[in-house]
Amino acid sequence: MSATPGQRGVGARIRAFRKAAGLTQSELAEAVQIEPESINRIENAKLNPGSRTLEAVARALGVKLADLVNEDAPVQAPKPYLTPSRRRLLRLADQLTDHQVETLTKAMEDLLRLGRESPKPTPRHKR
Repeated sequence: MSATPGQRGVGARIRAFRKAAGLTQSELAEAVQIEPESINRIENAKLNPGSRTLEAVARALGVKLADLVNEDAPVQAPKPYLTPSRRRLLRLADQLTDHQVETLTKAMEDLLRLGRESPKPTPRHKR
């Protein structure tokens, strides 16, 4: 199956944004939660990504979806979005062992999952 010019363009733009972000295909695949082979096939116009995949790729690359699909938009590295709090968190994480990072990562995932599952607190009424 031959790729259309638009499909080739999206794959080439994903590759360009990925390289500008300093990511490997495996790193991007992990962030998007798909197989590295799928990223390779998308970049080489052998797989046409669906809208959810494109949205996830754009999010992982730190770019707008429109910039990812618009062939006239310039390809540039994403702007750093780290707030001072996030930079501090990364500095602290750099001091941890791999095992500690894995333990912390699991705890954070559990915390996020619990936050999504728990009902929203209701405001207390004064008596």
